[in-house]
Amino acid sequence: MDASLGFSVYHLAQRNVITTAPNGSRVQTGEVEVKGAELEGKAKLGYGFEALASYAYTDSEITKTGIAAQLGNQLAFVPRHQASTWLHHVSSAGLLDGLGIGLGVRYLGSSYGENLNAFRNDDVTLLDAALHYNLAKANPSLKGFSLQVNAANLADKKYVATCISNAGCYYGDRRSIYATVKYQW
Repeated sequence: MDASLGFSVYHLAQRNVITTAPNGSRVQTGEVEVKGAELEGKAKLGYGFEALASYAYTDSEITKTGIAAQLGNQLAFVPRHQASTWLHHVSSAGLLDGLGIGLGVRYLGSSYGENLNAFRNDDVTLLDAALHYNLAKANPSLKGFSLQVNAANLADKKYVATCISNAGCYYGDRRSIYATVKYQW
């Protein structure tokens, strides 16, 4: 089987991190630590199908700070869990030769909107899709050219991406569709 698997483990520490204090001023937090693991797998399944899956676990913590209420809290905007899967197919026969289609699911775990951990942002699962065509399959003189249409948040799910205060919540991106013409040499 044509497949690959990647795994990484990390432990990072950063000093003098700037953050926003409860009164809105910018201060140096002190130190934060981020520990985690990431796993990614990719496999060609046969018949033009390819799958990709990934998972990341991130444990972030404020370890030194001048703001006592932040000590030991999870770092803002850093979800503990993230995952994604993607299934892709490229046709190699008949009228559909060179046409590819992909469908994916992204999961973003809950996170906090600020370092006091008072405003928790819910987790969200989003659906993405792609459609592309190799133009050389229709006309060999167009070798290297392809067309692609991508859609992020295909189901147009409304979700709150982050809340930083009672009156400071922001929606995540709505459905986004964009087209690309690409040339590779």
